[in-house]
Order: sequence, then structure tokens, then C-alpha cells
Amino acid sequence: MKKSEVIICLVFGMALICCMSIVSAGLFSDIGNWFKNLGDKNNGDDLGLQGELASLGGEEESFIEITNCQELQNIKNNLIDNYILINDIDCSDTINWNNSKGFIPIGDSVNKFQGEFNGNCKIIKNLYINSYESEVGLFGNSFGKIYNLGLEDVLIMGNSDYSLVGGLVGYSSGFIEGCYITGDLVGSGQDISIGGLLGFQDSNAVIKNSYSSVDITGANGVSWYTLGGFSSSNGGEIINCYSTGDVVAYGLYVVGGFIGSNDGVIKNSYSIGKVLGGEGGGFAGEQNNEMINGWWYDQSSDDYDNCVGEGDGITDCNKVNKLNEFFYKTQDVYGSGASAWDFNGVWQEESEDFPSLRCNGSGGPFCGNGGCDGVETCETCPEDCGVCVCVEDINRDNEINIKDLISVSLKIGEFCSSNCDEDVNNDGEIDIIDLISVALRVGEIC
Repeated sequence: MKKSEVIICLVFGMALICCMSIVSAGLFSDIGNWFKNLGDKNNGDDLGLQGELASLGGEEESFIEITNCQELQNIKNNLIDNYILINDIDCSDTINWNNSKGFIPIGDSVNKFQGEFNGNCKIIKNLYINSYESEVGLFGNSFGKIYNLGLEDVLIMGNSDYSLVGGLVGYSSGFIEGCYITGDLVGSGQDISIGGLLGFQDSNAVIKNSYSSVDITGANGVSWYTLGGFSSSNGGEIINCYSTGDVVAYGLYVVGGFIGSNDGVIKNSYSIGKVLGGEGGGFAGEQNNEMINGWWYDQSSDDYDNCVGEGDGITDCNKVNKLNEFFYKTQDVYGSGASAWDFNGVWQEESEDFPSLRCNGSGGPFCGNGGCDGVETCETCPEDCGVCVCVEDINRDNEINIKDLISVSLKIGEFCSSNCDEDVNNDGEIDIIDLISVALRVGEIC
């Protein structure tokens, strides 16, 4: 008997056993439990499938789907739930909303956003905000979780005295990862603070693996306040991030290409935009705490040839004179060891350009980190969560039954005819245990 025929028979037998388990329980969802129990009986490790089997159990968090800009705006009416962006959305019409004030920031100092927002590797485009609120951004105030989100071609204006303006979040006391922004931010008023992604983040906040490519303008400054290409002020942690936009101050500002004022920790981050006006430095206006492996691109058109304007914090900051030193993942700017930028699962090296996030709709920047969390599923991130067991109506008869499982088994057989010569569990043999691993990969070929 040919090897492919043996494989088909074996897999078909597995499908029949699986189907019997399903029928006896009356639920096709038991297919996951069947495979999980199989792993439990063999202590998981014996099959070399511990990660895949474990992923078949457990509950998924509930997320409210966002498909358009109005639904996005409605989040401000329910700040405690979890949300997921299903598709790219164009918010161009927000320039006509609310008597030309545009989109109303989600959350404020009294009613903060407390849930999760999964951008799902999708993009919000052409968002317009012309606000007189004290905390301005897509999210005015958040201590929730925001991840896997792109904002492109925004125009955000903050016009209130003592306000905090950020493209993504005005005031953050939560967690952010895998986000980016492009466009323009403008602020005018007394003691206003403006940052590309963040207006201000407090000591409880963390942002990592994100970047800002917005140009920032501070106009009509009448007293000291802060501008930063990535964040205006930081009291928490900023890890593995960069900014490329220009920062221009008209008036009395503390300015930095990356951060206006740092009272927290910044690691493995850099800025390359021009810094003009005010008082400050190429990377930080004020540096009062800790900076580890910070970098900035020194341009002749800058007003500053120093990394830090003032402050007595621990400063490890380096000047770069050639822009292409930021283009290659092997450069010192991207760190080393455990804290280095992850160019396998998070960042993508680009040709003659700055790195991009691996946010392509197939799991986003969290894939490949070895842990399966609420963001990831077996469909979006099989390398962390294990592959899905396929239960679908393959023959389109409006029922999921044995005919579909037979189709699945045959598909595995076809797949295995050229792809199964692999010692999956590394025991030195290609045998039934490896075939079971292949069976768990059905989701890849269904």
C-alpha cells in the first residue's frame, strides 16, 4: 500500500472516531475536546502537541464589532466593553460632524475608557478632531488596552488651555501595543501638551512596539508647555518605539523629537524628525528619569545638536548622522539580547525605509511571541495558539456531519502526499504521532 493511501486511511479513521465522539455528545464543538482529551491521556508532551492541544479549550473574550465610523464614535456611550475593528474604516465625513468639531474623543478624566480595543490590524483613515476638551485624541482618556491599530492621515486640533493632545490617546494610564499614526496634530492655547501618539502617559502606563509619523505644530504658546514627536510627556514606560515627524514650536515650548518631558523609562527608541523652535533637544526636551539606548538623527536643519535639553536623569542617548543607519535590523539602535526589537514576530524590516509592524490581518504584532492571549486565535495566530480543527460545511449541504469530516480526511491525505515527511515531535521517527500533528493542521488546508 502506498504511503499516501496509508495516511488517508489513518486520517479517515481518526475522523470517524472524532465524529463518533461528536455524535454521542450531540455537539460538533466537542471535536476540540476530543483532541484535547487525547493529549491529556498522553500528558500532551508524549505527542509533542502540548501547545496545539491546550489551545482547543478555553473561553474567548466577547468583543463588540466595529464596522464604521459612527459605531466607533458610539464607544463613548459604553466605555467598559471590549471592541474589535472588523474592517478598515474611512472617517472623512467627521469634518462635518458636531458643528465642525468633528469626532468626539472617547473617554475623559471623569469617564475613562476601561475596556479593550483590538484594532485587528485594520486602519482608521481621515479622522478629524477639532476639540476644546481637556484630553484630545481618538481616545481622550484610557486606562484600558489598545492594540493592533493603524491611524492614517489624521488631522487633530486641540484648542483648550491646559489640554493634553495625542493622536491615539490624550491621557493614558493603560496598555498600548502595535499601533501607529500618520497625519498632522496642531495645538494652541496656554500650557498645552502635544504628542504624536500620546499626549501624556502616567506611571501606570506602558506603550511598546509602536510608531508615530505625524507632524506636530504648537502655535501661540504663551507659557511653557511640551511637544514631542511620539509623546508629550511620559511617566510610565515606552519600549521599542520610534517617531519620524517634525516638531515645530511657535512660542515658549519644551520640545523633543521623540519626547517633550520624560519622568519615566524609555528603552530602545529613536526619533528622526526635525525639531524647530522652543527649547529642548533632538530626542528629549527634559530628561528626568531613565533613558536606555535612545537615538536621534541629527539634521543640519534642526535647531538642536544635543540629545537632551535639560534634566539630570540617567541618559544613554546617541546621535546618528546617516539616516540609513535606521533601515537595518542589525544596527545598534534596535538593541540586543532579550530586550531587542523582535524582527521575527513584531517588526518587518523594509528596504531603504523604517521598519513596519507585521500588521497584515493574520494575527498582527503579537504573533510569534509564544503566548496565546485574548487577541490571538488559532485562525489568526497558529504559531502561538495551535492550529484549528476544521468543522465546516465543506459540501455545502447546510449541515456539519460525517460527510464533511470525510472531506476533511481526504484533504489531509492529499496534503500529506507531499507534505507529511516530517518528524513533528522530533522523536527520530515519522509515525502516527506525527500524523496526528498533521491532523491538527486541518485548519490550514480546509
